[in-house]
Amino acid sequence: MEEEKKATEAEKQNVVDDPFEQLRQLTKGTLKLMKPIRARSEDVKELHYDFCALTGEEMMNALDSDTIGNMFAISNKQALALFAATAGNCTDLVDDKDILKRISGPDSVKAIQLAKLFYAASSRAGNNNILQVISKG
Repeated sequence: MEEEKKATEAEKQNVVDDPFEQLRQLTKGTLKLMKPIRARSEDVKELHYDFCALTGEEMMNALDSDTIGNMFAISNKQALALFAATAGNCTDLVDDKDILKRISGPDSVKAIQLAKLFYAASSRAGNNNILQVISKG
């Protein structure tokens, strides 16, 4: 009875409770830029991203861009580096350095938000995997 009530409330709010579904929704997409990035004499008006396409090394390089004492959250600098890494891999004409140097303030706010949401969703999904393994043992 209690679970049905929670499910109904979540549906009303359009909230996704499943950590794997949250992660799937946040993994891949396109950020339409308010201010295009100029690269190779062309305007790049949108950045494509796929966080799951990053290698472990690319992810660690982005996370090593800033030192932060909290292992459960990432800094804004780390988040922007993480977004730049994936968008640089997925978008023609630009690389991560172009994005970091040329992305506008308002666009960087959204890029940071996307990376932080992905990072948090990855952690929740990973925790769910760990709990399932422990409970099966």
